[in-house]
Amino acid sequence: MAQPYVTSPITDTSGENFLLNVGDLFYNPPNIERIKAGLPYEELANILDEWKHEGYSFGARTGGGSLTINHNLEPLESDGITTPTQGMMRGGAIDVEFSSTIQEITIENIKRLIPMAYEDDDGWMTSHNQVLREHFKTILWAGTLNDGRIMLVKIIGAFPTSEFALGLSEANTGSTVPFTFRGHAANLAQMRRGAYGIMFIGMDDPVAASAMQFIPSSEMLAAEAKLQKAKSIVSIATETAKAVADKARATFELEKAQKRMEYVGSRAAEPLTEAPSVSLDRMTTAQLRSLAQEKGIDIPYDITRRDDIAKYLAERL
Repeated sequence: MAQPYVTSPITDTSGENFLLNVGDLFYNPPNIERIKAGLPYEELANILDEWKHEGYSFGARTGGGSLTINHNLEPLESDGITTPTQGMMRGGAIDVEFSSTIQEITIENIKRLIPMAYEDDDGWMTSHNQVLREHFKTILWAGTLNDGRIMLVKIIGAFPTSEFALGLSEANTGSTVPFTFRGHAANLAQMRRGAYGIMFIGMDDPVAASAMQFIPSSEMLAAEAKLQKAKSIVSIATETAKAVADKARATFELEKAQKRMEYVGSRAAEPLTEAPSVSLDRMTTAQLRSLAQEKGIDIPYDITRRDDIAKYLAERL
C-alpha cells in the first residue's frame, strides 16, 4: 500500500535561508558607495565593524523590527470594469519604511529621531519646523542568514515619520523609543525605482570561507585532556596531607588549562590559513582587538580604524 504523501514547504536548502537575528542598523554611514556587488565578504565585515566602533550604529534595540515596501497601484478608470484588471493598472508611489525600537537613549540617537533638533543659546535641545534637504539621510540595515550570507537593506533619504515618544519603564527592557523611518527619493531615477536597495553578499572568496571553519579537533581534544588532568590533580590534592601546597599548585594549573580552553574556543571563528598564525591584514577589527587583549597590549582610545589598529599591533608584536 502506498504511503500517503505529506506536503511540506521545507527543502534541503531551507535552513540556509533563515534570517536568525535582528541585525544592526546604521545611520548615515560614510562612504556607503563602497558596498556594491562583488565586494569581498571580509571587506564588508571590516566596513560594518568600523561603522559600529565609530558610532554610526543605533546600538541596542528591542522587539525586533520590520521593513515594509509598498507599491501603490492605481486602477485606470473605465466604464464596465468592476474588478482590478491586468493591463488596466499603473504604478503609483513606492513607499518604503523601517520600524524598530531603540533602548540606548543617547544624545546622538535623539538627534537622529528629531532631525530638526538643535541647541539653543542656553544649551537646551529644541527643534524647529523647517525641513531641509540635509535632514534626509541614508540608513543601512545588515543581518546575517543561517549560511553566513549578509543581507543588506539601504533606505535612501530616510526621515523619521513617527513621533518621538520616550516610554519610561522599569521593565527588563528599560525605557525605549519606537521609531519609523521612511525613504524619500533624491532624484528622478529614484522616483521611478523606489528609494531603497536590497543586496546579499555571500562567503565566496577563500579567506572568507575559511573564517567559518573550526580549529582542528585534535587541538581541542588536547586542551580538554589537559583540563581534565588538572581537575583530577585538584581532587587528589584535596585528600592528601599536602593539600594546601598541592591544591594551590593544581589550582594554578587548572586556571591555565581553563584559559587555554577559552583561547582555543575563541579561535573557532578566526580565519584558517596555511601558516600557523593569521596575518594582521586579514583580521577584522574585533579580531585585532582580541589579539591585543591576549598579548596585553593596550590600544589607545583614539585609534579606531582597522588599518591603524593593525599598524599599532605590528609595531609591538
